[in-house]
Amino acid sequence: MGTRWVNVAVVGLWLASMSWLVVEKVLPPLRVGQPPNYQTISQARRKEGPVGWRLYWNQEPIGWALSQARPQAHQSLEIRSRVHLDYIPLADLVPEWLARLFRLPEFRQLRLSLDTTSTLMIDPLGRLVRLHSSLQVGKFPEVVHMEGVAEGNDLIFTIRCGEFSYETKVPIPPDALLADSLSPQTRLPGLRLGQHWTLPTLSPLGRWNHALEILHAKVESEEPILWEGKTQQAYVVVFWPDIGTASAHHSPRGRLWVLPDPDARVVRQQVTFFHSQMEFIRMSDADSVRLASQVNLDEPLGAPRTNSAGQRSSVPLAPFIPDS
Repeated sequence: MGTRWVNVAVVGLWLASMSWLVVEKVLPPLRVGQPPNYQTISQARRKEGPVGWRLYWNQEPIGWALSQARPQAHQSLEIRSRVHLDYIPLADLVPEWLARLFRLPEFRQLRLSLDTTSTLMIDPLGRLVRLHSSLQVGKFPEVVHMEGVAEGNDLIFTIRCGEFSYETKVPIPPDALLADSLSPQTRLPGLRLGQHWTLPTLSPLGRWNHALEILHAKVESEEPILWEGKTQQAYVVVFWPDIGTASAHHSPRGRLWVLPDPDARVVRQQVTFFHSQMEFIRMSDADSVRLASQVNLDEPLGAPRTNSAGQRSSVPLAPFIPDS
């Protein structure tokens, strides 16, 4: 009789432990579904038109951004983006210890204009093939080029500026979704609370030896957001530094607000640079098309242009962006 009860107890404990395993480890991934990847994003963007953004630096208007997906041969997809920033305070682009120098009166008024372009090429299976990003500061003739080529589970990453060149190999997890901090995603389909994924992020405004940083994205909450004149629920995706970095316990690097399926549009994004914050607010479709008619995404940075006074300039002119 005693042996029978021991067997019953063992079976009961086994059932309890298996129930815990299923509830805690098996069901959550099934409930939240697969996180976004290049394949689902490519499908969502193939029929999407140009997407424009209004940019704010510490809540002050600072410029604009434009991105557009272009289907290529053999079902590949190319995503091009351009960002124009006017008169960013130079003191906001340096580490805290160096920013003390810029508190002096002669440095407080120093500001920069920046232009960046980026291109992502995605193959028919939704895998990253290569990326390219360029950065130009004001009227300086030199342009910084950042390139990455996927080789297996590694990304061969190179930075070039004039005679200077720096190359490194960065391991990329198979499910990673690479992003550009200055070119926000326009759609993230299939989001669910609790989803998380790895996000290698290219930061043209970061330190040259940390231009590519591994972040971890998680869908942490839902909250109401005003979009197109009405309040809608949106998922909030938060980006955290890798646990192995010195800043892992600091505040998050950024946030995204994404409308639920079937829309799945990213309508707002915040990105942190040192001790400043840049915000992207999505334009209406009509304003995005109007901006695209004034911006040539194929024009390389540094190409001379003529302004209204007939003067040659290497900095793209900021187009007029009406408020909807």
